[in-house]
Amino acid sequence: MTNKDNNTLSLLDRTLIEIRNRSKFIGQFQLDKNRVRFFTNHQGNTRAFLILNTSGCRWARSSGGCSMCGFYTTSRPNIKQKEIKEQFNRAYNRLIKNKLLSHVYIFTCGSFFDDKEISPKLRLYIISKLSKINNLTFIGVESRPIYINYSAIKAVKKIIKNKIFSVSMGLESVTTKVLKYCVHKGYTFQDFKHSANLLKKAGVHVTVDLLLKPPFLTEKEAINDAVKSIEACKRLAVGQIYLSACFIEKDTLVWYLWKNNLYTPPWKWSLLEVAKKISHQGSPVAFGGFEAYPTPVKITSNCGKCDKLVEEVLNIYPNNHKIIKETEVYCDCIKKWRQEVEEINRDSLNKRVKKAIQYLNDKYNFFTL
Repeated sequence: MTNKDNNTLSLLDRTLIEIRNRSKFIGQFQLDKNRVRFFTNHQGNTRAFLILNTSGCRWARSSGGCSMCGFYTTSRPNIKQKEIKEQFNRAYNRLIKNKLLSHVYIFTCGSFFDDKEISPKLRLYIISKLSKINNLTFIGVESRPIYINYSAIKAVKKIIKNKIFSVSMGLESVTTKVLKYCVHKGYTFQDFKHSANLLKKAGVHVTVDLLLKPPFLTEKEAINDAVKSIEACKRLAVGQIYLSACFIEKDTLVWYLWKNNLYTPPWKWSLLEVAKKISHQGSPVAFGGFEAYPTPVKITSNCGKCDKLVEEVLNIYPNNHKIIKETEVYCDCIKKWRQEVEEINRDSLNKRVKKAIQYLNDKYNFFTL
């Protein structure tokens, strides 16, 4: 790594840490109100998304976290394990009342397998309780690769037995420079591959989360990077690939960039373009970024007239890989999207990041240069 690289990364670190220090945390009442969210599919099966507010992501605390992530605003740094257990028990009482419940996804403010966030004892308690829900067939959690170890995984698998256990890891991109400068991820594709192989060895379903258009990429660069990342993950034979269009959450670097016209979320046309470009072989791919919690300030969009139709096409894709031809999903705004896709930024990624950070620092006085 050159001195220029180190300097840019240092500016990025300091900016993200200061943004985090200035952020406002979401109140406990609002969290409890939204802790369990149910969604029923066309087959009548119900999926529940359970949010546990914990001490939060260690990467966010130490280095400011990822450029687009606002989930740390739901964290409580000094929370005790017994309080997290109480959160879960209240949520569990809601879960068991739903007789059509088939899938539960657990989201913490960071990593389910971080022992300092969710203790091994509490982790096994949560899994044990969920495994006793008869109609439940799938339990999903999230974690950074660094916290995944074979013994912890096997302990969970021993309890779950005949249910599918899935671990999702937010890779975002397989490109080193994108991970480093655009996402500020704090780990590499090699780190991800190591943990993915370990999980597969233990018989765990692996989901990889990828990101369309992190900051500092053009629309075309973002499309190409997403295609490259999907194809690389397909070759790893993971259980599921999920491509999310980058959305904007308050108190994030992406939010500051967006407020100052230095970033725009991707078009939905770009998601559709990725779907057309990727192969239909290998791991299944799903598309998203249409909603999240905390509620985004801005999400992927087109002109407003064609958004619903394009989203419906993308929702069809995982089941039959059938993408409607461009002429069948036509809207006048596709012309503007095509123009934007042809735009070129000749600055290096390093230079783009440095210019943007310096602009924000001049305006918001994040730190003294």
